[in-house]
Amino acid sequence: MTIMKKLFQYIAAASFAGLLVTACSPDSFDGANEAGKPTIEGTDFTLEVDQTTNTVRATVAEKTGQYPLWYIPAVTENQNDVYSTLNTLERTFIYAGDYQIKLRIGNRNGVSDAEVTKTFHLDNTMINFGPYEKALAGSEGKTWRINRAEPGHMGCGPSGTAGSEWWSASPDEKADWGVYDDRITFTPDGKYVYDPGAGGTVYVNTGCSVFSQYNTNDGNDFMAPVNTQEATWKFEAKGNDVMLTLPAQTLFPYISNDDQWNNPSFRVESIENTAMTLIYDNGGIAWRFMLTSLEEGQSATPAGFPGFDADADFNMFKNCNYEITTYYAHGGSWEGYGDPAYTVNGNKFTIQYPGETDMQWQNQFTFRTDMVAAADQQYDFSVVLESSTDIPAATVKICELDNDDAEKTLLLYNANVSLKAGEPRVISAGNLTGIDVNGVKIVFDFGGSPANTDLEIRNIVFKNHADGGGDAPFNYDDPANAWKEVDAEQAFNMSFWWADAGWQQIGNPEFAVGEKTYGGKVYTITASDATVSEWQAQNAFNTTGLAVAGTDLVDFSCVVIPSVDSPRATIKLCQVDDDDNTLIYKNDIKLVKEEAQVLRFENVQLSKGVDAAAVKLIFDLGGCPADLQFTVTDITLIRKAQ
Repeated sequence: MTIMKKLFQYIAAASFAGLLVTACSPDSFDGANEAGKPTIEGTDFTLEVDQTTNTVRATVAEKTGQYPLWYIPAVTENQNDVYSTLNTLERTFIYAGDYQIKLRIGNRNGVSDAEVTKTFHLDNTMINFGPYEKALAGSEGKTWRINRAEPGHMGCGPSGTAGSEWWSASPDEKADWGVYDDRITFTPDGKYVYDPGAGGTVYVNTGCSVFSQYNTNDGNDFMAPVNTQEATWKFEAKGNDVMLTLPAQTLFPYISNDDQWNNPSFRVESIENTAMTLIYDNGGIAWRFMLTSLEEGQSATPAGFPGFDADADFNMFKNCNYEITTYYAHGGSWEGYGDPAYTVNGNKFTIQYPGETDMQWQNQFTFRTDMVAAADQQYDFSVVLESSTDIPAATVKICELDNDDAEKTLLLYNANVSLKAGEPRVISAGNLTGIDVNGVKIVFDFGGSPANTDLEIRNIVFKNHADGGGDAPFNYDDPANAWKEVDAEQAFNMSFWWADAGWQQIGNPEFAVGEKTYGGKVYTITASDATVSEWQAQNAFNTTGLAVAGTDLVDFSCVVIPSVDSPRATIKLCQVDDDDNTLIYKNDIKLVKEEAQVLRFENVQLSKGVDAAAVKLIFDLGGCPADLQFTVTDITLIRKAQ
């Protein structure tokens, strides 16, 4: 306990000094007040543990004028204590065991006397760096950059911390220092490439002796011209830390000190498929670097339906009991491999398949649950699948526990689901007709998977449609989806009509077409002007040959995502040359910032019953605020002749 108190006192003093320097003046600060110390009462934090990578993430709600003080005591002599003042603490550990994480709250008057303590357990000692290597380099190599948009993407702090207590960069803070165009590439064979980008420079701390001939900024940081450099990389274990190590004198987007230049070995604070935090700590100071493998403007979550909320109370899978069974075989004789290795972390299941499989049903991962369904109810389902290799034809099936008879018991049967390496895919189905069962079985089959395939099944949701949570879109890959050809051929003409409050026409918005691995194209409308009323911001996809018969029943869905809140929007699907012959008209759509909203309409028919040689799809954003970016994807139109 004495060590912990010293650590808290040290980190609190450093943070308090920072507050004095950056936030207070002699006129506004009269000194600390013991009576104003915060209390821990009512404070709690969330704790997530990823058993696959031994990464621990603790988060406490941000409160103005307060900061957290985290502490994780070492459990063995060759480990290091962990402490931080970030609102979210992330740390990756080497050793299995039981750990405690402690939280106090500080403000300018001191630190809370009490603390919140939680315990977590790590199942395995990490001696296999495979998950880290795949996250870092993928199967064909990955390129990373400093994540300029993320608060705290660079920073520094006391040794042993998360490297942000003394300085933490705000988004784009170093835009003038040639650091954001630098790229570092890691390949699976251990090759490292540093590219200084268009500026051709590396960013160097003023205290470095390296490149001193360019240090002409009177004690300030400086930029030094450099060329592309090739080197190597490897992961190592050091005490309880995972280290990413480069050879001496290897270039990196920022050279913090001579020690980093001569011994560039970074502690891996956290690592995921598209995000990584590295800490360089020479024992005197810790430097923080947050990197991303996404390109500028690219989202970590692809546009489209993300699946239902797996943490919501309506998710029956969240609280069900289940048993996992596997079947893993290959060849025409169906010779079994035995069970694959897998780990369970809440609603995330990571599976390792060392051998290849040849055909459907040779790679089954099944959840036998105690969930109950009824024939007079409707159900919704979603899941996220991600594979490290291409799998051309996976299968998802939901049925009765001990009866696979498709005609009598099948809730969902979705075969030929393609998976692209490293690309998460959402599988969803809505309004499934229920069956009377006292046990629901969810089967995933990855038959046809190559050797050395790692698979992740996450965010499984099975829910009663009546319990809420929104709609699922129709299946974009349904062979009957007539809009797939419109996407593939871009078989439409785009037209716009935008007006001001006096109904005088104004300039058109920008329109862009992007690619999407699953769910067709991504269409983005970007406008800087605000509008007031309905029909003052019309954007129409006029198809050039998508016909709908007057007698057809049509299922239609799409996913829309706005960049800002907007009080209303309208969707209309009608005949190109006759706005009154309408399939869909809905004008009470409320847009919520960055929220993917499914617009779904089932069994609609042309209002006049007249054949439409071509239809148009209108999104009217009239009433929108300025600087709106509106994304549309997963457009699906299925015609069903009566």
